[in-house]
Amino acid sequence: MLTAIPLLITSLGSPLPLSAGPGAMSVAVAPLGARVGMVWLENADSGGMRLVFASTDGTVSSSKSVVTAGSEFFANWADTPQLAATADGSLVVTWLRRSGTEVYDYDIMASASSDAGQTWCAPAKVNDDAVPGEHGFVSLVPSAGTVRAFWLDGRAMASVGKHDGGHDGGHGHAGGDRGMQLRTSTLRVEGGRLSVAPSQLLDPRVCECCPTAAVATTSGFTTAYRGRAGIEEVRDIGLVRSSGLDQPLWDSPRVAFADGWRTSGCPVNGPAMDSSNDAIVLAWPTGAQDRPSLQCAFSPDGGATWGKAIAVEQEFAPGRLDVVMLPSGEAVVVWLGMRDGTAGGESEGVIRMQRVRADGGHGATVDVAPMGLSRRSGYPRAARLGDSLILVWTHAGDDGAGVTELRAMRVPIADIPIPGAVEGARRPL
Repeated sequence: MLTAIPLLITSLGSPLPLSAGPGAMSVAVAPLGARVGMVWLENADSGGMRLVFASTDGTVSSSKSVVTAGSEFFANWADTPQLAATADGSLVVTWLRRSGTEVYDYDIMASASSDAGQTWCAPAKVNDDAVPGEHGFVSLVPSAGTVRAFWLDGRAMASVGKHDGGHDGGHGHAGGDRGMQLRTSTLRVEGGRLSVAPSQLLDPRVCECCPTAAVATTSGFTTAYRGRAGIEEVRDIGLVRSSGLDQPLWDSPRVAFADGWRTSGCPVNGPAMDSSNDAIVLAWPTGAQDRPSLQCAFSPDGGATWGKAIAVEQEFAPGRLDVVMLPSGEAVVVWLGMRDGTAGGESEGVIRMQRVRADGGHGATVDVAPMGLSRRSGYPRAARLGDSLILVWTHAGDDGAGVTELRAMRVPIADIPIPGAVEGARRPL
């Protein structure tokens, strides 16, 4: 029986309430040596919002520190703050700040800490344009004392007018070189300041509001994102790889797996990745052939070649994936699912996980904890800490007042069924 015990974010007993209002956003996590860092947005007592950082070692958690506060945040359930740590222990956090009068005018901001999150430097803008428009869905990857950022950049879209959808789907942008772009840059912490290098264009037309993913391997960077190809609106997962880390040379974009998913609206459901040395695991949702499913695949060589796609969940699932690679070379996929036999609803979501092997073997799916299906619940996040996984998520209650709580759980890896176990059975909560 899974014996995961709820973590104490501030004290033993109950989850930490993040906000008494409707504004709290989902959490992001990152491994920080012997701890796991967490960053999230919450409503401030005096109005507006604040970006908050804390860390945990799985037993004792730090007190919260405020990275920044104010009324200019762009707060969105899917486009969340991000966190990474450099090799020397410096922390880098990104968030979104409004930049214009339209709903989806916002820039990416970043700040850094050299004292384990106690204090934070003056913010720096990550996207290097002055165009009012969308800039977000950031992925951060530590590498060689720096942090590389990947993001969706709407500078080209703004030249053809505002879109008609936003983060709820239904985009109607122009094609060609005037679509949403994928860009990258390097963030460096020196002398208590954060500097941002000029950005590079990786793909001129991608899906407008699906989260990105990125990893560093011994051979270079690999980033995954949802593409957008042709008049048929194919939304398969795209990949861009680099040769080298210090001065990367970028390959042309390519499709990771040709699912052939055609949809005119943005799914707001992107890929997740993790890596170890040159091995990568990629997980993604697809709705190809009107059969929603969650897929997973492994690469032994930094994303140059891939094994077969493995079906993790073959039934409908909201998705919102995360994935963690284990020292054994296996991976644990984490996602938001739905309880068997239900038609949907706020209290019917469940965090699920499955242990997967590169040859296609996988263990039984485990139902870990309840999680709301509404957008207020955001994404479940996972990070490995020694012989356990730390799961962190935002729980949206049913009180009607928009109250949310940050919840966390320590899951021993030994309790997750190994590949080759009986398939199809789900363990109860």
